[in-house]
Amino acid sequence: MPAVREANAKVFFLSRHDRGVLMEAARRAGAAGFLLKSTPLSTLADAIKVVAAGGTVFVGGVASAAGMIQPPTDREIALLRALASGDTNVAAGHALGISSRTVESHLRRLFARYGVASRLQLLMLAVREGWVSLDESKR
Repeated sequence: MPAVREANAKVFFLSRHDRGVLMEAARRAGAAGFLLKSTPLSTLADAIKVVAAGGTVFVGGVASAAGMIQPPTDREIALLRALASGDTNVAAGHALGISSRTVESHLRRLFARYGVASRLQLLMLAVREGWVSLDESKR
């Protein structure tokens, strides 16, 4: 993979392959981001804004294996803990002082950010990354 040579160039790699080695190669080549082609358009737009502001975005289902995963905010972790304990969207929203629709909105963003398709996959990632422990989920 050739290095990104233009000092001001902002390059995203879009791939259908969810492989950590590709993501790492893109990062080493100087890319500002790596996203899966299946990334929702709204997430891609957010990623472009992050990179335009000088940040980087490396997102895929294997991002954590490459050590480049963006951890959730404290508020998102609180939501993950509520879900890990078995709360419904309504119960989680009530516990956090937000509506169930806001919970759904948070979940959609988390699914897109981490390249997962279900609550179970999201919670498995949260446990694997240490954001939520199984002991905590038993409140």
